[in-house]
Amino acid sequence: MNARVTVRRGDGLILPLDHAQWDRRSVAEIAADAGEADPVWIRIANFHRRPLEVLKHLPAGARVLWKLEFSGYAADCPLVPASRGIDPHEYIEEVLSLPHHVVPYTFLDWNRDELLRLYPALRKRPLHVIPIAQKRPVARIGRQAIRAMYGIPAGGFVYGAGGNELHPGKRVGEVVEGFLETCTDPNAHLLCTLVPRESATAAARWPAAAAAHPRVHVRVGEYHEWAWMTGFYRAVDVLLANSVSDSWGRMVAEAAGAGVPVVVRRARCGTNLLAPDLAITDSLRDFTSEGFVQAVKDAQAAAPALRAFFERNYRTEAVVQRLLAVTDGELPPELARRTRLLAEDRVDYERVAEVLTY
Repeated sequence: MNARVTVRRGDGLILPLDHAQWDRRSVAEIAADAGEADPVWIRIANFHRRPLEVLKHLPAGARVLWKLEFSGYAADCPLVPASRGIDPHEYIEEVLSLPHHVVPYTFLDWNRDELLRLYPALRKRPLHVIPIAQKRPVARIGRQAIRAMYGIPAGGFVYGAGGNELHPGKRVGEVVEGFLETCTDPNAHLLCTLVPRESATAAARWPAAAAAHPRVHVRVGEYHEWAWMTGFYRAVDVLLANSVSDSWGRMVAEAAGAGVPVVVRRARCGTNLLAPDLAITDSLRDFTSEGFVQAVKDAQAAAPALRAFFERNYRTEAVVQRLLAVTDGELPPELARRTRLLAEDRVDYERVAEVLTY
């Protein structure tokens, strides 16, 4: 990957430095580039080595938003994303010892509680909660267009699934296997939308496997394809989220916020904690089990209230106002006033929310 930190003076409210991990320039060059911008905040994430090295090169007093993700307790998945060889305990001490104004935040109260329990050094600063914002609907592609694209009859019942392809925490393959083994209804279909995580060969395996099963349909896409995802949520009747490792659960939130019934696998991760009354089941491996059938009914009944909940609590404006409340409390009055004026005068709220959470 040949990502670069590209900035312009006065480019916005927040400058993300996450992709410094893959930038081929030296740390000093990245820091010099960042120093030419005039962001109110610089954003780093998790426990990654290179963004920390960039921070060390920045002048004292930099204002740093530190996004911390806690992914859950699934086997074979990290509790927190981190660079190889990083000890989070030492990393925390190093970040908090910088001569900068560092403000940590995470997505859920549960994430915060678990992070503080695992890493007590984080108690040296307030660990704030700023959730992920819902994206605005896009009308470019709809329910019938996607169904027609995959030859799904208009009256068919469509389950949806997806996530990072082959990610050990998403367990999309389990949903496909369960559907093929237990769902015998000829009118039921499974539509998966996946993001490639490994090689092109690995990405090709999914469509090839789906070709052998006429009721399974797979699309391999890319990140940030919001026009497609909007149509995907419209096309399915129930979204099945089998993830056991998530700090938030973006597909769950987006689907529920669009009014789609969602069934979530019970797991010690963020997907179970996004909203009250989510339909949670112990397994998505048997589509005919009593527990699964009841969870689908519960999801359908809960969908209207969940849509209202996500609109009320996680709309873009609400999330950015949460950020501004944090800056009001964290900064000296004059800097807090400047931050709010910048946001109100010229900042694209959608962009701010995306920089906060990606």
